[in-house]
Amino acid sequence: MATPNEKVLPKIDIEKELSNMNPIQQMLVRKTMERNKERAMKIQRVRRNVRLTGFLLGAFVVGVYAYTITSIKQETFLDDFEEPQKRK
Repeated sequence: MATPNEKVLPKIDIEKELSNMNPIQQMLVRKTMERNKERAMKIQRVRRNVRLTGFLLGAFVVGVYAYTITSIKQETFLDDFEEPQKRK
């Protein structure tokens, strides 16, 4: 929220502004708005894909870690290990 000391640009009504323009300017503004909307949608899609990839990689890492810990706990080859007798 803007404080009273900050300068804030006033909001504009696009339709009102478009009505003051000639048809060619209106077409160009609408085309620019459409391209900007497409750009914003592309950025949202990329961010969603990045989040999904990060989540999947994180889940994979946690899964490998959990599997490794449980498999090490099940190993018993060191339990039967007898220390060699020292020679005198």
